[in-house]
Amino acid sequence: MAYVLKQLTGIDPLTIYSPTMTERLAPEDEDALYRHATNHGLVTEPVIFEHRGAAASAGFAFDAYVFFPRTRLIGGRPRLDDDDAGASCGSIPGTLLRGSGLRLIQAFPSGSSAMSIPQDQILIPDDKVRPPHLMLPPGSYWIPCD
Repeated sequence: MAYVLKQLTGIDPLTIYSPTMTERLAPEDEDALYRHATNHGLVTEPVIFEHRGAAASAGFAFDAYVFFPRTRLIGGRPRLDDDDAGASCGSIPGTLLRGSGLRLIQAFPSGSSAMSIPQDQILIPDDKVRPPHLMLPPGSYWIPCD
């Protein structure tokens, strides 16, 4: 679209692309620039890097790329920023971990009903798996037991 716009109007639009510069399951599948930037501490939050120079001849199709930080696991949960809303890890009561089969654990703010949106929720596949923690901001919560 940007190419067509430039051909029709002479306007060279700024193009920004975000899907490329992200973490992959295998590091060898990541873009080399992404690996370099994240390995050298240049990406601690989502950031835009502008490409300057002859973009097309260098294999760059866009003017700028959004780089996303690597995911960190905290308490078994993926987190981009463990300080989001002051959230911290909360263990799941042992009584809710007993039994077998798939179980849904939900934490609701005190005073809210089970029909409201939970503050956090996780699926527990069985009692042999170490469950992740709930990630909850400071406050009081209730967890329904079925």
